[in-house]
Amino acid sequence: RRHSRYGPEDGFDFWNAVVSIGAFIILIGMIVFAVNIVRSWLGYKAGTVPQEPADPWDGRTLEWAIPSPTPEHNFDYVPVVTDVDDFWHKKYQPDANGKLRKIADGNAIAQKGDQHPHLPSPSYWPIVLAAALPLIALGLIYNLWITGIGLVLLLGAMYGWSLEPATDPDAGHDGHGDDHGDDHGPDNHDPDGSNEAESVTAEEAPVD
Repeated sequence: RRHSRYGPEDGFDFWNAVVSIGAFIILIGMIVFAVNIVRSWLGYKAGTVPQEPADPWDGRTLEWAIPSPTPEHNFDYVPVVTDVDDFWHKKYQPDANGKLRKIADGNAIAQKGDQHPHLPSPSYWPIVLAAALPLIALGLIYNLWITGIGLVLLLGAMYGWSLEPATDPDAGHDGHGDDHGDDHGPDNHDPDGSNEAESVTAEEAPVD
C-alpha cells in the first residue's frame, strides 16, 4: 500500500495491477452513486421524479410501514409487533390449505406520517458535545491543554443540554411546535384524522 510500484524482483507486479484496477472500479462506483444522489435530488425538487410509495418492494420489516420520504418522527405511534416480520404478516396470511394469500396492500396499511407526535426541540448542544470529543483525543496525542479545552466543552455541553427545556413552542419540527404532543396512537383521533378534543367548532363556541 505504501509503494506505487515494485521492483521486478519482488514479484508483485501482477497483483499490484489487480489491486489498482479494483481501486479504480470502486472509484467509478462511488462516482455513479454520487451522480445518482444529485440527479435524484434535483429531479425531486423539479417534480420530474415521482414520489415512491411507502412499500414499493413489498417489504417484510417495519421500515416499510412508514411513508416515503420518511418523516422526522419516523412512526406516528409505536407499532405493536406480534410476529417476526410483523409487517409481512399483516399483508399475508395462510389460507385453509396453508398457502400464503395477500390480504392487504402494504401502502394501504402503512402509517401516514401526519400525526406529528412530540419530538425534542432542536438543539445545538449535541454538536458542541460532538466537537469536544476529537479535541480530547487530539490532546491526548499532542498536548494535554487541548484535552483540557475539550473536557471543558464536553462538560459544558452536557450541562447545557441537561438544563435545556424539553418543549420549546417556538422551535418545533416542521413548524408544528408542540401542538400535537399528545398524539400517541391512532385511537386518539377520529377516523377523519381530527382530534376529539377539537370537536367543538367555531359555530358551536359561545359568542360574547
